[in-house]
Amino acid sequence: MEYELQFRNGVTLESITKMVSGNSETVPHGKWMYQMNPDNRDEHWIGSQHDNLEDCLKEAFNEYNNGISKHGFFLIAQVNHYVPHIDTDDIIEHLRDDAQDNHSDLAESFLDDVTRKQERELEEQLNEVLINWLTRHNLHATFGELQNMFKVSASFGSIYEIEPYYE
Repeated sequence: MEYELQFRNGVTLESITKMVSGNSETVPHGKWMYQMNPDNRDEHWIGSQHDNLEDCLKEAFNEYNNGISKHGFFLIAQVNHYVPHIDTDDIIEHLRDDAQDNHSDLAESFLDDVTRKQERELEEQLNEVLINWLTRHNLHATFGELQNMFKVSASFGSIYEIEPYYE
């Protein structure tokens, strides 16, 4: 059964949006998720990752009203997805070591003249290739750090309070 999102005690979607965005007109970017049983620290956050706060609240509210939660509240948060990054310091170091392992004294000064600008250029190019490769093969991380976490207090049929939640 699907429930219509309802609020009490002066809580509105607009007031939630303002709280989440720090009174800004826009909610920060990031996918929204929810969790029904926050006392189980090992449990992963469930449900779809939503592009907007309202869709996340609707899905969580429906699950809450269908008896999924063991509490009088559920949590919502944005996930800041992990983005892999290639560090050229490590790559250049590896290339130097490999050259010295294979060619000993002849490779002693290999890549010693690389400037910081050249290193940044290489790093930008390699990271662009990496992101394109991850995208092409649908391999982006689906995990990350949670931010903008809120406790949503509810009773059957309506949301009556939302407040920042700190673990």
